[in-house]
Amino acid sequence: MVMKSSIAIQDQSEEFFVVRIDGRVNSSYRRFVDALKAGLQLRDQFPRHDIKVRAVTKGNHTVDEMQTTPAH
Repeated sequence: MVMKSSIAIQDQSEEFFVVRIDGRVNSSYRRFVDALKAGLQLRDQFPRHDIKVRAVTKGNHTVDEMQTTPAH
């Protein structure tokens, strides 16, 4: 039995963005800017955790991954 993630079921657009904390998906967004903002806020709250923003296509293939690090 193949399990689908709740994110893939909720969002039917071509591409969306997820925020991951320590490898686990925390939330999903349709716009990169919103995902990046959420990732940076989490980075401020939890500086010792691994926070990443990931672009995912409808087929659940990873397009890009970047670590959210604030520019100084």
